Amino acid sequence: MTKTEYQKLKSDGICIQCKARKREQADKSRCNICLEMNRKSLLVRSKYRADHNLCRKCGKVQRIDGITLCNKCYDRKSELFYKIKIGRKNNNQCINCGNIKEQIDKIRCNKCLKYQKEHTYKFRYNNLYTNQCVECNKKFKTTHEPSRFCSKKCFGIWRSITFRGENACRWIEDRSQLKKNINSTIRQSIEYKEWRKKIFQRDDYTCQMCHKRGVKLNAHHIHLFSKNDDLRFNINNGITLCKKCHHSIRNKEEEYIDFFKNILI
Repeated sequence: MTKTEYQKLKSDGICIQCKARKREQADKSRCNICLEMNRKSLLVRSKYRADHNLCRKCGKVQRIDGITLCNKCYDRKSELFYKIKIGRKNNNQCINCGNIKEQIDKIRCNKCLKYQKEHTYKFRYNNLYTNQCVECNKKFKTTHEPSRFCSKKCFGIWRSITFRGENACRWIEDRSQLKKNINSTIRQSIEYKEWRKKIFQRDDYTCQMCHKRGVKLNAHHIHLFSKNDDLRFNINNGITLCKKCHHSIRNKEEEYIDFFKNILI
């Protein structure tokens, strides 16, 4: 059908499909019989495409899982919606209905905001799960999947009781007798703190390698702390170093023994 034929049929009020009957509705281009036939054929076509997993728009390519459109049609649709939303946003319009927004800092009008709020509220609070706390036996409701505890406090109490002693993931028998733990307790003792303070006072709170003051200081054992139990609290076995210098001699302590002894002489 050419454009001139189409315009002639439309002006004469004749159906453009059957070209015989007159149109009953002025705003339609087809008669009621043709419209009903098209509607029924559309239903049959859409049912066929849904059953055979075809795109509902083009009917040629297999559609994406969970979506009734193929990749090509879906990309076109999403691109069109994106352009419409950006255009409405720039023109101070609601991205849903296109009406002028009452609030400038929002992207939707008050009517759409109200509908969205009511819809999400109904969805959340009409599908609540009733649960019972394992610790305090209190009944509570949640909007997400079933939960075992009503609060973080109950979860903490349950975990501290359940994973205690031999049930703990890092439990070691006679842990307090380990050498590592003994050394850490000695370093936190009052005797060690007094020894450290005396070393700092003797060296005037100055690093003996770079001679800096006002920096973070460490009391270094000239003979290793772990290998020499008798010299741990001996003042002549300690020297003041800054954090940077102390880190620089790590794993080289035995090479610096003579160097530090010459400084203290």
